[in-house]
Amino acid sequence: MIFSLAIFVESILYKMQELKKWLRNNDGTSELIINGVSAAEINRRGGSAKVGQNNYTIKSQGFFVQTIVISNDNKEPISILKPKNWYTASYLFEYEGKSYQMTMRNNPLAEFVIKKDDVGVLAYGLGKSNVKNTMSLRIEENVEQPLIFHVLLWYLFEPVAFENSGDLIMIISMLFIEFFILGFLF
Repeated sequence: MIFSLAIFVESILYKMQELKKWLRNNDGTSELIINGVSAAEINRRGGSAKVGQNNYTIKSQGFFVQTIVISNDNKEPISILKPKNWYTASYLFEYEGKSYQMTMRNNPLAEFVIKKDDVGVLAYGLGKSNVKNTMSLRIEENVEQPLIFHVLLWYLFEPVAFENSGDLIMIISMLFIEFFILGFLF
């Protein structure tokens, strides 16, 4: 069965007009397409990502407090995302010796934002779509950011996007109806 995801991507860029969208492949990987060219790929099951010719490993560490570490081919951490404290939706994000913050908001719809000095530099959020029963993915970027930022945000945001997509709801409801009917027949 081919699974198609009804998430439409709308890219808002202030300084450049690039179309950025994430596509879900049949093998479970997700691919970032920029102006029709594949720029990055994530394999959630394998915990890996590819940006250009560079391969990365994505690992969650910890039990109660989750820290996400992105490492290069040499197993050297290039990016670390860790919670500010155990009870908040704010995270500290380090990349190439620079510190950023990441926050998760849910008002009115889910949004994940990477900030530098309290100014949003990249945000992924749900928005309303013009297509009935679907959500859109908003990508907002003030200035172009490293593709690894997109990889991290999509790695975190993809489950939220799938949870809110119309196709997933349709598949779950179809499975429920099928199980409901089969339960009465047998």
